[in-house]
Amino acid sequence: MAPSAKASNGSGRFVFWVAIVGGFLLGSSSRKGILDIGGSMAMKQTNSYFQSSAMGKEEAEAEESNNPIDTTLIIITSLIPTHPSLRIINQTIDSLRFLQGLPSNSPLFISIDKPAQEKQPGDFDRLRQYIDNLNQTYGVLDHVTLIEAPGHVGISGNIKQAVDRVQTKYLYMIQHDFAFARTINHTETIQVMEQYPKDMRIVRFNKRSNFAAGVDKGDCFGMETPVDNVNGLHFTKTKGWSDNNHLATKEYYDEVLGLFHEFFKVRARPVRYNMPLEWVMMNHAGSNCTWWGPHLYGARGEPPTQIASEWRRPWTTSTDCISPKRRGGRKVSDDGICRFGFMCAINMIVAVAVAVAVDMTATRLLKLDMWRMQRHLILALTCHGGMIMIAASHGQSFFITSHNNHTFLASLWQCSPATSAPIPSFASAATISQRKNITTKYS
Repeated sequence: MAPSAKASNGSGRFVFWVAIVGGFLLGSSSRKGILDIGGSMAMKQTNSYFQSSAMGKEEAEAEESNNPIDTTLIIITSLIPTHPSLRIINQTIDSLRFLQGLPSNSPLFISIDKPAQEKQPGDFDRLRQYIDNLNQTYGVLDHVTLIEAPGHVGISGNIKQAVDRVQTKYLYMIQHDFAFARTINHTETIQVMEQYPKDMRIVRFNKRSNFAAGVDKGDCFGMETPVDNVNGLHFTKTKGWSDNNHLATKEYYDEVLGLFHEFFKVRARPVRYNMPLEWVMMNHAGSNCTWWGPHLYGARGEPPTQIASEWRRPWTTSTDCISPKRRGGRKVSDDGICRFGFMCAINMIVAVAVAVAVDMTATRLLKLDMWRMQRHLILALTCHGGMIMIAASHGQSFFITSHNNHTFLASLWQCSPATSAPIPSFASAATISQRKNITTKYS
């Protein structure tokens, strides 16, 4: 072989080995970032937001005097496939750091419903272990109360048993598998609700961008109200009432529960607490949007403020690979398989396309040996595919912030200069006490 040909092939091998090593290092770096994200979401949040031994009694009292307690947080939870793990609810509790200005010792009620019967053997045992884990992690804190239903009370019953105990003027209603996705100015929002008590009684946090889509379709969307732009905060009127995360007054919620009971009373039927409140409230909000309809946090077109946790994701995103049961599809038990397969497929298609382009360029323009080039490409693809598999298998929490376009917009919004103010910790300002657990006598 001529010296020039040998030199060309040698330089080609060098270039591709540099590309392979560089790709491997890049993949390792990405994998580490994904693992770090997963670790912070799955482990660190408990220590960061609830173990506050560094905050002394005087600091706690000073914080309470500067930020009076006027809001209770309610997280409703029930058995899901990931239990007894606390991973999902940990992610939601960790996201409370986005509630800017919320006092760290605000009351937190974790309201626990139970299944009527076991759908899978061991369901009751898994739930019992889940409740024990909640007690050991959060129930030991003074400002956290676990409310355990005596049996199956349904989503509305689960809400009611917590709302009945609220003694503050405002409350957050939070589902255990919906985390906040970007900064919410809690302090200013409460001030707006104080300033306009008749105009804004409930604020909904959207899992989509603020457009007239889904339950938000209709003439009411974007209707002009006195709170559209107050003190730099924007809100968008809608008739779309949802059990997803929202902020409301206690008075409003008492009225909502009254409407719920009235729904059954006029029909001479017993109250069915397993029927969601939103089924009743959608009708009221649709017929009287001004009084019952919520405001979305943010102006029209702003990105989502909440996001579904990953166990819901194959049924809630545009990247479904198996349709949900309610649409006639087949439900899978391990949604990670769906997500893993989709991720690998897309990445490998992109990798092959790039490899073909590089192959054609190298063989036609650089006159390199085609077979030798193909061997290099095969090796590069193998390394690339292996790194994708490692990253996908360890990086489930990564999908919480980048699983679809809506959430990608939320991530960009959160990182923008306008929203990059320091986010306060929801660390406990209380001292550790004996764990407490309330079993409800339900009526």
